[in-house]
Amino acid sequence: MSYDRPRSRGFFERDRHGHERIIFRSNSNSHRRSTSQSRTMVHELASDLEDRNAELQAIAESLKTELAVAESRNWQLISDNSALQDIVHVLKGDREILRRESEGKSGDIEYLEERVARLEGKRERAEFRGEKAEERVRMMRRGFTGRGILSEGGLKERLEEKVAEIEKMKEVIKIMDDKLSERNRWLAEKDNKLGQLKRWIVGKGFRVEGV
Repeated sequence: MSYDRPRSRGFFERDRHGHERIIFRSNSNSHRRSTSQSRTMVHELASDLEDRNAELQAIAESLKTELAVAESRNWQLISDNSALQDIVHVLKGDREILRRESEGKSGDIEYLEERVARLEGKRERAEFRGEKAEERVRMMRRGFTGRGILSEGGLKERLEEKVAEIEKMKEVIKIMDDKLSERNRWLAEKDNKLGQLKRWIVGKGFRVEGV
């Protein structure tokens, strides 16, 4: 198939295998050519060869440039992939550490919650007993005799002890609540940091389990 329209008596043609060859046109009406015509034809063919060679050189330079750009991009992708793989490896290690720490913290939190619940129950029972003792004191002051109560003074001492016990329990419960809040904040900060890193990796085109 010819891709260049011949401007002279010779032209290029590419066969089905992609090879190029020069075709000389012959004049069937005349078998003899003058020396001047032959020189002109050779000059034109040489000019065509130079043009073709220049075109091929330009194509080769363009391909070299594209290859250099592709190699640079490929190197950058390999470098980015290696860096991201390192980050993923570190994150997996952090996730395992956080998982173990979270399990340990969860056990501590459950223990503290149970203890707070027990203390809260004791506080409520103490308050109930204190209210009953106060009611008995009021009844005694009104002239009634409390069953099993020897004296108003002894009852007041017992009441004061119960009130002190209740206040102490309140302080312990407050300390436990503060510890629980601190543990919960710590776990929330760790979860938030891990979530941000996972989303950043996913944004880079990598797959992360659980995201």
